Amino acid sequence: MTTAAPSGPPHLSPAPAAQRWRPAHLVLAPYRLGFAAAMATLMLASLWWLAVQCAALAPVRTWHAALPTALAPTLAHAAVMVLGFFPLFFTGFIFTAVPRWLHVTRLTPHRLVRPVLAQLLGWLAWLAGALWSPTLALTGAACAAWGLGWVAWLLLRLVRKSHDDDRVHPRCIAAALAWGSACLAALALALALQQMAAARAAVLAGLWGCVAVVFVVAAHRLIAYFSADVLPRLARWGHFPILWVMLAALLGQAGFELLQLLQPTGMAWQWLLGTLACVQALVAAVLLRQAIGWWRLRRPRNRLMRLFFTGFVWLGLALSLQAFAHGWQLVRGGQPPWSGAALHALTMGCLATLMLAMVTRVSCGHSGRARLADAVVWPLFVLLQLATLARLAAGVSPPAAAPWLLAGAAALWALAMTAWGLRLGHWYGCPRPDGKPG
Repeated sequence: MTTAAPSGPPHLSPAPAAQRWRPAHLVLAPYRLGFAAAMATLMLASLWWLAVQCAALAPVRTWHAALPTALAPTLAHAAVMVLGFFPLFFTGFIFTAVPRWLHVTRLTPHRLVRPVLAQLLGWLAWLAGALWSPTLALTGAACAAWGLGWVAWLLLRLVRKSHDDDRVHPRCIAAALAWGSACLAALALALALQQMAAARAAVLAGLWGCVAVVFVVAAHRLIAYFSADVLPRLARWGHFPILWVMLAALLGQAGFELLQLLQPTGMAWQWLLGTLACVQALVAAVLLRQAIGWWRLRRPRNRLMRLFFTGFVWLGLALSLQAFAHGWQLVRGGQPPWSGAALHALTMGCLATLMLAMVTRVSCGHSGRARLADAVVWPLFVLLQLATLARLAAGVSPPAAAPWLLAGAAALWALAMTAWGLRLGHWYGCPRPDGKPG
């Protein structure tokens, strides 16, 4: 929705100096603070991973020294891409939207400064430690866990203050954030004990049990609201049985990642594995049918809604691939050669696409701009889809081609995320163009 330009005399217009980027503007609203910290983490992590992939290319290694590595790059990458910027985006979104869901007073942005800084500085220490010091990386993970746990506690306090009858979604989000904090603490402990398999399991459990859960719960609450004036049929999306089945598929996978550490065998394990595969396949079929049907409709002219629907297409594909992987493990034993495809379909395809859509919509709406996928956002969305396809292709390509595809995927991702981060990061440090507070 656009706003008309003020009709007053020229001397009443804001001075140009007032429109400059200032750190003080970041604490004008919760979304500014959380989103700005998330963008900084996202851009830095993306550029670091691009440097890692470029340094791994054979022609580059002949003239450029390899980057220092004190921690396995894949573990460092997985942790920051899963539990780094996503929870910071959650922080900004939660304390902007959830108080209205609960009908309670918002927290002042200043109360979020310390938990946000704890996460931001923790992930900066993590990336620096990945290059030079495992101890520094461990400290960073512990600091990020503390900050995320603080956010979960603040949200839980809001839930307890509310007398609203419908507090299901905030409670689910608070529980998911607490689980994410516990997974980060487990990651730090596993690094201290040099248990790399446990560290990886902690990250994956955080992916499925925290990050994916928050996205699904928030989307369950918001998608019908976002498109109520365009697709009335989406009201059915808000039914709670749909949410419970999706959460069962996600939380079952989180538990699976932890149980694998015990190397279980026997009929009980096979029964659990088969049940999880069936649940994930069922949810995937429902999601794909629904999301593709939404996407193909011509009625929603706002392309921002197509980003939401594309994210759920990727979620259906990710669950399909994961269900098939479980079936492979049940029948043939071990993981299929494309076992990483489900993870990247979820993280890059689903979660990053939903992140692009949700953060853009919130940022536009709360800064007085039109809530649209404009001439900047739509090309970035296309770049993100190309990056996802390149990463999936790298998992099934010949060994000679895989490093080039990985570097290409990292380059496309870094280009899209850096351009997006710089654009929105500028908004967060400037006053609203319509002169309103927030």
